[in-house]
Amino acid sequence: MQWSQVDWVRRVIVLPRTKNGSSRHLPLNAVAMQALEHLKKRRYEVSPDSLWVHLNEDEERLRTHRDWFDPALKESGVAEYSWHCNRHTFASRLVMAGVDLRTVGDF
Repeated sequence: MQWSQVDWVRRVIVLPRTKNGSSRHLPLNAVAMQALEHLKKRRYEVSPDSLWVHLNEDEERLRTHRDWFDPALKESGVAEYSWHCNRHTFASRLVMAGVDLRTVGDF
């Protein structure tokens, strides 16, 4: 996401093209606005010319989930956890919430 997609006045993120080819406006609540303001301030200190909201450790735009997931695991000290664990946890919680296994399998 680029900073130009954040409409600070209308409090929305503008997605110029979604999967179906149309644009979309995502409303932002007060917490989201504060988070973006914090990111903007932090990004300006580190990389004032960056067009991108989220940067990897090399101050470049994020390319994949690995750009943020692996550093987050390292910083948190969580061991033996992979991206695939998220899928397992999601499926387990669906089943615990009463969703049948066939439906879970369709996810």
